[in-house]
Amino acid sequence: MAAHSQSDRCSGFVDKSTECAICYEPLDGDKSGRTLELACGHRWHLHCLREQLRLAQPSKSRRLMFHGTRCGKCAAFCDHPDLENLTRRTDGLRGRVDELILEQLSEDRPEEVRGADAMELARLVDEGRRRYAFYLCGGCDSPYFGGTADCADETEGELTTAEERLCPSCSTKSREVCEHPAEHRPHHVWKCRYCCR
Repeated sequence: MAAHSQSDRCSGFVDKSTECAICYEPLDGDKSGRTLELACGHRWHLHCLREQLRLAQPSKSRRLMFHGTRCGKCAAFCDHPDLENLTRRTDGLRGRVDELILEQLSEDRPEEVRGADAMELARLVDEGRRRYAFYLCGGCDSPYFGGTADCADETEGELTTAEERLCPSCSTKSREVCEHPAEHRPHHVWKCRYCCR
């Protein structure tokens, strides 16, 4: 959970930092651009945040992690109208990944998900972001579940091109392994396990 949430911002939280935590240059009197205050209340140079978000854009060649889309001080997702052109795609993908996390948690820990209130679901999704690995499909550009993060960390370099990272719907391998592809398609897992073997 973020150290400073939107409710903190509304309760009077004020970031008293005098330097941008990205470039370490003074925030006030910035000559290269303006200072921006995120919804969480933390202040940064606009050009520094834009560069951070540009570098954090999702790629088919690496895991979807969304770390660079968060405030470096409190881990809240960057939220400001001047950044929408850089956060719109990642916000949409993050929402879809969160849905996939809930789907996977429903398979792995159904009792916990079934009885969870909104706060508990948020905690489970946050845990799922650390526990599971997600990728962008090289075929259809959709996010898909790629196994556990531990497994992904061990084999991260195995697939080197975007064309090799395919969701179960686009992968011929999942169709070859699965004996009931029409019924099992939503449950295919690219790397760690398959529904029929």
